[in-house]
Amino acid sequence: MKLFLFSIFLLTVVCLAEQSVVGYLRIQDAEKLASIQERISKTTPEGLKILRKVQKMKVEVNERLSGKTLEKMVKDYLRKQGNNKIYPIGWSASKKIIENRWRIHYYFQDYREQYITAEWEYNEKTEELYPFEFQTAPLFWTPLKRKVRN
Repeated sequence: MKLFLFSIFLLTVVCLAEQSVVGYLRIQDAEKLASIQERISKTTPEGLKILRKVQKMKVEVNERLSGKTLEKMVKDYLRKQGNNKIYPIGWSASKKIIENRWRIHYYFQDYREQYITAEWEYNEKTEELYPFEFQTAPLFWTPLKRKVRN
């Protein structure tokens, strides 16, 4: 009988600990989402204009332009990734301290419900758009399709 009561006690403790971990993770997720939404809302009218422009541009990686615009790559990624589907949250743009430079962010959740940010830098002077971080942003790049001659 004592063993049975002790087993119930242990099971209760384990369940409560698991619930508190899950609750903590939900709070962390809510804080991350709130932080992302705050960054998106701080995008200035000038930043929104820059966002519209860069979404129609092709990203440059290793001095090679993408075969598709950033906007088209995001749409393709949303449609065609099967189990690796992403869920969009939004875009933000912020002016950097360096003159004529902008940080462009695309926020989304992956299939594991983790919040991810892809980040590019846009140079207004040279009109170049390139990845600022090299883990996520290059996923939104594709090589130019070459025409095959018969």
